[in-house]
Amino acid sequence: VRSGLRITKNAVPIVTGGGENMVPYYYLAGAVGFTTGMANITLKESIALHNAAIKSQWTKAMIWRDYFEPLTESRRTIGNAMLKSGLEMMGLAGGPIRASGKQLDASERRKVRRLLKTQKLL
Repeated sequence: VRSGLRITKNAVPIVTGGGENMVPYYYLAGAVGFTTGMANITLKESIALHNAAIKSQWTKAMIWRDYFEPLTESRRTIGNAMLKSGLEMMGLAGGPIRASGKQLDASERRKVRRLLKTQKLL
């Protein structure tokens, strides 16, 4: 982030990837946006994180960052099927997993459901 801003003399707004758990750090370095797949199931929470970080409300941004940690870990271990299953559990269209993607078994679906309930997404 810092290198991009320095090289472009702040002429290019920096939008990062890496997930919600990295947003406070990237915004502190000068990013103004982030890409997210997680927002498919956490839109309000992802926007709240962005708003806190863009306003330099670091304590609030870190609270949101910590909120996303178990979701990020679940996605890391289960993969994108966690998001697809989460969408379906929320009554939305998750759609099929890509041919190379993993289908969740019953145990993994229960884990995702518990996590979404814990995070007040269901």
